[in-house]
Amino acid sequence: MDAANSVLDAGCGPAGVFIICNNPVVYALDPLLPKYEKHLSHFDTQHWPHIHFLAMALEDWIPERTFDLVFCLNAINHSRNLKQSIEVLRQTLQPGGKLILSTDTHKYEFLCRIFQWLPGDILHPHQYTQKAYRSFLEQAGFTIERSFVSREGKIFDYAVFVASIQCPNSSVRPAIH
Repeated sequence: MDAANSVLDAGCGPAGVFIICNNPVVYALDPLLPKYEKHLSHFDTQHWPHIHFLAMALEDWIPERTFDLVFCLNAINHSRNLKQSIEVLRQTLQPGGKLILSTDTHKYEFLCRIFQWLPGDILHPHQYTQKAYRSFLEQAGFTIERSFVSREGKIFDYAVFVASIQCPNSSVRPAIH
């Protein structure tokens, strides 16, 4: 990870990618950071003095800078507003940079529709297939360079997307519909 000058760990949790980053600029963003500090004895932001911790939801953040490498691992499906969160990820990614996004995805379209129709998973308000997440990223202006399933399940797979910005020379970025 040392090749990137700047790293964003979006939805970092108490033990995210930030713990192994020695990059000059590292931001770790998670709305639950105050709870981790209060309730988890092993988590203390003082252990990582070079990390810029931001206690806020991804969709609420107005980034003031861009990053060479953006991680959003097992977090995007926890957001309140999926499309706004993806938009913020796009705004934070520097042209030529990489987004690494992972999330649980539905394996079967018909079960996905049932989960969407009968929402019961309050911690995971977004229930989509890998194809749908790919579409959301592409609509936001990302080019998917690689995607794969890192863990297969009976109903859900754990998918990983490696993406970059589609139009790095354009100052006008596509809007999410």
